Amino acid sequence: MTFALRARPFGCLLVVTVVALLGGCSTSDGSIPSTTAPSSVATLTSPSPTVTSTSSASTVTSSATETSPTVSTATSPWPADLTPDQVAAAQAAIAAYGSYWKVLDQAGAKPSQDWSGLVATVSTGPEMDGVLEYLKQTAARGQRVAGSTRFEPTVTKVDSGVVEMTVCVDKTYTDFFNADGVSIKAPDAPGSFFRHISTAQVAQFGDQWLVSLTSDDWSKTC
Repeated sequence: MTFALRARPFGCLLVVTVVALLGGCSTSDGSIPSTTAPSSVATLTSPSPTVTSTSSASTVTSSATETSPTVSTATSPWPADLTPDQVAAAQAAIAAYGSYWKVLDQAGAKPSQDWSGLVATVSTGPEMDGVLEYLKQTAARGQRVAGSTRFEPTVTKVDSGVVEMTVCVDKTYTDFFNADGVSIKAPDAPGSFFRHISTAQVAQFGDQWLVSLTSDDWSKTC
């Protein structure tokens, strides 16, 4: 997963390869995201860019207090020519990706707690390590997340227990606060678009589907 990290949280993109090894998703805060296209290499980025603003925690709208990621289901988010088994895999992968964002939003609200066990139920490998590193750095800066992430997935490939998708990650209904309760969420602009493009890979491990890789491009809106 790519998480943007810097002196300012939520979405920066001092992209660092996580060796302890992250997903925007995408997913968490601490720097401004990069403007380069997503790569296939797992990198550490924050799920949402940040910049100091004048708003305080008390000014967060009720829409930013939602607790569950929302996925668009207006049309089937997978190719029409998939076999029944592939459709089942795509559905399972999308559900797993939704659980992933639910955990990230929940953990980001209280990053100082130990979320390692719960994070391991929705992610794996470098992605899991990236998420835990993001939470660690967010907690160290006294920052936190509020609200819930929405997303609109499009499955692009289903093959041997691995589902790949392109996702429109929507951070409109989230906010990011510093230790003083001041919003430091970056503006909705190129490099920190609230609705931005992400890619994700979800893999099957036994009866579990886990997010194994995400890569966000904050320079492309959707």
